Amino acid sequence: MRTEGRRVQPLLIALAAVALAGVPVETGAWQPGAGAVAGSSAPGSSHGSRPERTAAQGDAPYGPEGLPTWFSWFAGRFTVHVNGASQGGSRRVTDSLGFRAYDEDARLESTHVIGGAGLLDVGGSLRLWGGLSVGASYAQLATSDRTTVTGMVPHPLRHGAFRDLPVQELSFSHRQRVTHAFLAWRLPVVGPVEASFFAGPSLYNVSQGVVSNVTVREAGGPPFETVRVDLVQTGEHARNAVGGHVGVDVAYMPTRHVGVGLVVRYATATVDLPGARTGRLLLPVGGAEVGGGFRFRF
Repeated sequence: MRTEGRRVQPLLIALAAVALAGVPVETGAWQPGAGAVAGSSAPGSSHGSRPERTAAQGDAPYGPEGLPTWFSWFAGRFTVHVNGASQGGSRRVTDSLGFRAYDEDARLESTHVIGGAGLLDVGGSLRLWGGLSVGASYAQLATSDRTTVTGMVPHPLRHGAFRDLPVQELSFSHRQRVTHAFLAWRLPVVGPVEASFFAGPSLYNVSQGVVSNVTVREAGGPPFETVRVDLVQTGEHARNAVGGHVGVDVAYMPTRHVGVGLVVRYATATVDLPGARTGRLLLPVGGAEVGGGFRFRF
């Protein structure tokens, strides 16, 4: 009997192993060979379509193109302009260059006449609400002026008698760099045509050549009827000034992103330059500007 029990015991162990192998596996438990199938349909898998974002991740809502929805607020609100324009009119400023000679005052003047010139204007704006926009524009102008030096010099022998100084004509460079900051209100006109009325402060940086001194000497001996200019000393000054501007921009936008426009603007400021004798040379800058160019909207 002991021998038969020893033979039955291995048989019972084998039957128990077969019974355990047939126990069903719980749902959701890992099964060999089933990982690839389960992973392809599980949320967050790297296979197949883009993973879904959940509220637990704390991300902002996303649009259909994968960009945050707040980013769409800026769409169509940026406008960039590039203009070529002409500044009309002329500016005149006179500086005193008098000096003391033969116990009297010699009276000399240098007169600068600055004419109109072409300029380049680049800038942009952002629409804030309705038709209200805020923006800035940078313009640059370079030209030359026409300067004339005239005057009278006392006679060395006759008190109260003056001799005319030969007229001296010179030319100096004149440069303007100006930044316009503005608020604008846009109004539809008809179809793709719209008008924007704008105004704001203007910050000028102006470089201007000047006459700093004139040296005069006698042209000959008695009776000392004429004098001549021996030396004209010059210099250049750069100064800042704050002014203002107003204007209107009319744009034609045949497409959503590209168009053309016409701009009319009046800007003005007064630059305080060092004067040769009085210490101050007030130079008016700016003027009426008319031009046009391209408009790009994003």
